[in-house]
Parts: sequence; structure tokens; C-alpha cells
Amino acid sequence: GLCWDPTSRFILTTSGDKTAKIWDITTGSAVQTYPFGTDLKDQQVGCLWSGNHIISVSLSGQIAYL
Repeated sequence: GLCWDPTSRFILTTSGDKTAKIWDITTGSAVQTYPFGTDLKDQQVGCLWSGNHIISVSLSGQIAYL
């Protein structure tokens, strides 16, 4: 998944590599990485960035507040 922060300076990506990452779009660099487990069900498949709230959702349906 991919979502933009409210300022449009950062994006959050979620991935099958079981991480969620915040990227600075001006530099193209990851500024924060959140690892999630080692099981297949820990793959991150969705996200939401609303105001100061960041959420990642795993394949198993677990919701993580980042």
C-alpha cells in the first residue's frame, strides 16, 4: 500500500517484506522503517495517514498504530 502525509512531503509504503516505511519524497530516502514479524501473515498490505495518525494493516488483519 501507499499513502501520502498531509503535507505531501512524505509517503508511507507497506510491503510484502513485512515492513512499513516512511519516505522523504524530496530525497527519495527512507527516513523510518517499521519491521513486523517473520510470518507470512505479517506482510503489510494497507495503510492510512490522517493528520498525526499513521496506521498499517497486515495480511492477517492486525492493525498497527505507528
